[in-house]
Amino acid sequence: MSDIDPFAQAAEEIATAALKAKRRAAERRAAKVKLVRSEKDAPMKLSEQEQKLADQSKQMRLYRAWKRSEFEAMLTGPNGTDWRVLATNLRRLTLDHAEDLIAYVRGARWMRESDLRTRQAALALIANRIIRLRLENGLAPMDDSLPGEAMTAFEIIRSELRVLT
Repeated sequence: MSDIDPFAQAAEEIATAALKAKRRAAERRAAKVKLVRSEKDAPMKLSEQEQKLADQSKQMRLYRAWKRSEFEAMLTGPNGTDWRVLATNLRRLTLDHAEDLIAYVRGARWMRESDLRTRQAALALIANRIIRLRLENGLAPMDDSLPGEAMTAFEIIRSELRVLT
């Protein structure tokens, strides 16, 4: 038995070209109506400030993902174990152990003798941990020394790595 309805097939053959054109036009109009939504169904447009925040958060997520992938590449690179040791030392870091971090950087030839990009990446990782640690302890994120004062741990590390910020 065939799936084709013989009555529908006969009606289609009898229909005139004008009637077929009317049907196609009606189908197009129906399709357009389906595309047009009412106001309540339309997605809400964000205000300018909300859009800016949404864009910034998306941009920040993309930046963080890029930084994570960059760090993963460093871990799989030639100094991967050295990067892991640095990350472990930074996780253990407390405000009272800044001297230990300075001593580690002074003893880390791989870091001090590497190219500028590697030294910058290491300094950024160290700076981020210091800032987070200061914030966790209720301090200002940065506290560089004034002329005549003793240098901070970050300033000492920055000078050891020969990186200008």
